[in-house]
Amino acid sequence: MSEEFNNENYRDNFLMILDEVKDTYYIPEEAASLIRFIEGYSSVNDFSRICFSESGCKGAEIKDCNHEFRDKVSIFICLNNNIRVPHMLLKDLIQEIGKESRSSWGAPEYLFLLSEQLLKETGVKYIETFGEMLFSNMDTYGSCISIDFSNIDVRGILKDLKSKEIKSKLVLDLIEYFEANL
Repeated sequence: MSEEFNNENYRDNFLMILDEVKDTYYIPEEAASLIRFIEGYSSVNDFSRICFSESGCKGAEIKDCNHEFRDKVSIFICLNNNIRVPHMLLKDLIQEIGKESRSSWGAPEYLFLLSEQLLKETGVKYIETFGEMLFSNMDTYGSCISIDFSNIDVRGILKDLKSKEIKSKLVLDLIEYFEANL
């Protein structure tokens, strides 16, 4: 008998898979290089290595020369919660994954973990970047269903969003999204 799918099962299963591959996913030299990149990240110097480089193609034909490295950095962050990740790197990864997802018609499985870390560590600072990614397509939204909101200041985020004098469609959508996750 198959187990009924729900977002907790997806989250738990994905975290179990990450735990199983944690010590073998990267060779030591690659891990050391990724740690240096992550901990020393500067948007000015390093953004070009993770930015989405659109080829003009869509879906399966998409060619993004930075995809593999951006994926390696993202997965390394998800596998290693003991390293210091600059908030700007989290923001830039979320932003660029959102751009790629719009063109590729998909989203990486780990996106909810990066989003969760961004929201937990930065609150409202990059909330519009998160929102642009979240609402970029149904796959990014679907991935973010697995976010664990228990350590995220949802009330603080809502307070900030509701206090904006001019509320764009993005802000209104974010208010609705976070109200549903109280």
